[in-house]
Amino acid sequence: MVSFGGGFGFFGNIVRPEILMGYTEQPAGGGEGDFYGFSAQFKLNARMYRLRLGDRVSAYPSLGTGFTFFPNASQVVSSAFLAQELDLDHVIGQTIVTFYFEESLYFVQTAEGNLLFQLAIGLRLQPFKKESL
Repeated sequence: MVSFGGGFGFFGNIVRPEILMGYTEQPAGGGEGDFYGFSAQFKLNARMYRLRLGDRVSAYPSLGTGFTFFPNASQVVSSAFLAQELDLDHVIGQTIVTFYFEESLYFVQTAEGNLLFQLAIGLRLQPFKKESL
């Protein structure tokens, strides 16, 4: 799955709602599965604690929830996730760059069961704020 989107940070960038658009390849050989093609997702992230690793580097555990709409399946799928984020301040001018690893559980009825696991690796840019938490 490939996705991109945007969002805002509130309460000192602790709470971050995001809207994302994504694309998932159809299973190989046209196999089973309704959750492929384009999708739209709303996510709500909450940072839990800041761990300073230097003057310009901070790590955060983050948790949240998401709702993904798959037009191909005409279904909204809810998810919960836990993420580990690493902020690098002032990398490009005043920009904060965040690398993250996110483990998600999707609550959906499939032939294999009711839970699907997804590991996401991503990058987030924060160009409009001078300082992080």
